[in-house]
Amino acid sequence: TGFNIPRSLKQLKGMLEAGYQLDDGYRLVAGLEHEQIRRNVPFQYRRIAYRERTDETQARVEIKRMLSETLNGGLAYVHGYRGGSAYVPDTYSQATNQLNSLIWADRQRDKLRLSADWIPDEDWSLQFRGDLGSDRYSGRNLGPRKGDTLLFSADAAYQISSKWQTHAWLSQERILVEQATRSDINPATVGDNVLWQASVRNTTTALGFGLKGRPKANL
Repeated sequence: TGFNIPRSLKQLKGMLEAGYQLDDGYRLVAGLEHEQIRRNVPFQYRRIAYRERTDETQARVEIKRMLSETLNGGLAYVHGYRGGSAYVPDTYSQATNQLNSLIWADRQRDKLRLSADWIPDEDWSLQFRGDLGSDRYSGRNLGPRKGDTLLFSADAAYQISSKWQTHAWLSQERILVEQATRSDINPATVGDNVLWQASVRNTTTALGFGLKGRPKANL
């Protein structure tokens, strides 16, 4: 029926980065990142317009500076665009061929990133990062139109001894999306002439802990 179909994903990702040392302790960093994702396309039964490939390219410009003997700070601007292959149509209904899925819709993303590295002493190190972004979607009649992203993360590492280290991290990302409004074109039928809109929120939280050690010279 098209409701339950195994999925196969292949991801290819690459990044290029360059830095240049400026006066007064400033450092300029530029980066270019590209990601391609391929999905298997159901051959016979599809309940929504489908996209086999998406390509996303991001460019980043960042300025960094040593703020004190123990603190480094950075401010970055990131611009990205995601497009992809042509849509493969729904095999059941032409109406759903106008739908744009959030995970493969054409998207333009602009965001600011604030980061900091703090080393209070030789045993401790902490890293912080915060992203604030704005998204614009296009490509289909129905689906996501605009949205916002918010991410923060914190990482900490501690040197227990010369042989043992521990580290932990916490991150949370929130994505807010406004879906397109639709009005059906047949007001003569009861229930058809309906205005609707969706506001979607997706929150992802990650927490981790690690221990690294060298109990023996060869282990």
